[in-house]
Amino acid sequence: MATWVDLAALHNPAPGQRPPASWGDGVNSNLAMLGGTAMAEVTTAQGTASVTFVNLTTVGPTVNVDTGTKALVLVYASFTSSLANSGAALGVAVSGASTIAAGVGTEVLEIVSAATPIDKGITGIISFTTLTPGTNIFTLQYRAHWGGTATFSYRRIAVFALV
Repeated sequence: MATWVDLAALHNPAPGQRPPASWGDGVNSNLAMLGGTAMAEVTTAQGTASVTFVNLTTVGPTVNVDTGTKALVLVYASFTSSLANSGAALGVAVSGASTIAAGVGTEVLEIVSAATPIDKGITGIISFTTLTPGTNIFTLQYRAHWGGTATFSYRRIAVFALV
């Protein structure tokens, strides 16, 4: 198993000088901490009025990643809510080797505090630490918050398996 190397603790060369070989070994060790990596995007604008997590007409984005027990997931979507002072949420559902529903602990919520609906972005990082090792399928899901219809576009997911 690879271990994290604090590159700042290694010798830092003077300007114009080469770093020591151990610095390169440290970089390689740190990169080895990342297992499988996958990214996906759906640009289609689609909406939901559901206040529980659902798939949109175009499901996902979805990525398959071989993981151990841990993964780091980055999510983003642009959204518009049909109601003022409302919001929307992104959640990540996991299937395959693991079964985890989108919900508390796997969601990123954004509230719109405006008198009129506006376009807004949701971004977040979600850590999974209890995955079953194997091929896990990560799917971005969506919900409106406080009613109305939330319309999502430029939906993105990136998954980094951690070893």
